[in-house]
Amino acid sequence: TSRNAILLYDIATEAGATLVARREWNLTADLPANGPNLGLEAIAFVPDAYLVARGFVDESRGGAAYDPTHYPNARGGLFLVGVEATGTVYAYALDHVTGGLTRVATIASGYPAVMELAFDAELGQLWALCDDTCSGRSAVLRIDAQVGSPTRGRF
Repeated sequence: TSRNAILLYDIATEAGATLVARREWNLTADLPANGPNLGLEAIAFVPDAYLVARGFVDESRGGAAYDPTHYPNARGGLFLVGVEATGTVYAYALDHVTGGLTRVATIASGYPAVMELAFDAELGQLWALCDDTCSGRSAVLRIDAQVGSPTRGRF
């Protein structure tokens, strides 16, 4: 079964061979049903500065510009997760105090499946990768900043 959750570990304070999650954000109720090994397959943290500078849109706030002050306990950015079964990427603000979560965006990766997400902070690029389902292809997802575009503010 797929475990559609994001777990927080503090490896600096863990002693021994067993890691214990400090917090869990279970996304199952917020995601479409998926089969075994077809759930969350990819995760990347994207900093607020990148999202704000490029005019990212917050779908949970009616399409307003993303404003990190609405998520004061999210620790400086959003977690993007990819669902293997659909190729869809979801952006979440995770509350590190209450354990709550808010889906901020739903993003089409352009692939029928997504198996990896990686944010290159130096270049400001979000990579989406699709393994053998797509012959190992990858793409850079960029926030559309073109004025008048119907997808403006979205990856």
